[in-house]
Amino acid sequence: MLTGCAAGNSFQKESPEQWVRNSGFQLSDLAKSDVNLIIETHQKEAMRSLMTLMRILYRLNPKELKKSATSLTAMTRHIFFDPTHNWTFSDLQGKRNIECLNLAFDPRFQGDRVKALTVGMGSMIMASYDDKREFYFLNLDPQKLFNSARNLEIISRRLANRQGSEGRPLLQTHTPWAPRVNIGFERLFGKMIATQDVMAKIVAQKNKRLIKNTLQFIASSVFLPI
Repeated sequence: MLTGCAAGNSFQKESPEQWVRNSGFQLSDLAKSDVNLIIETHQKEAMRSLMTLMRILYRLNPKELKKSATSLTAMTRHIFFDPTHNWTFSDLQGKRNIECLNLAFDPRFQGDRVKALTVGMGSMIMASYDDKREFYFLNLDPQKLFNSARNLEIISRRLANRQGSEGRPLLQTHTPWAPRVNIGFERLFGKMIATQDVMAKIVAQKNKRLIKNTLQFIASSVFLPI
């Protein structure tokens, strides 16, 4: 056991890429409850879905990618696997969370709209987990998790309906042969929404806390605070 602990301490903390992809056992897991491990698993799954969504959006909107990076691989590593940015980028005016989401849907914004949307969603999801990647105590706010799920619903609707000054969608979300429905988008958003809702219910039950209903805000498409 002592040998195993010494070996574990010799490794550096896992990179963001390993964090997103790795689902194997870690020595630190011994100090975590089953619920905490479930939280980490669901958080990683939400981020995997977001990474897939970003890649689809860039393929459908190649002009946006050219504003920020030379390749999709470079952008994927820049957003998800660079531990230095902390979801803050100068080309997005340093905005995170809901502010960055509003920037992504601002018709006047001339920057990379896919990047703004991805950073907004990613930082919002992380904020719902108090910007933590490992959990040893169940001290999360279920309202934040619930609100993030409702915001994802709002984002999905805005992507389908928001148009620029020329009457075109701010971001293309469908292929030419399927102009009305994109099953991939629906599946990814549904997966992320379900993940956040499940975690909200688990945390609320464990902490014996109530979740405030926010349907009146959802109807107006106003992002809920995280």
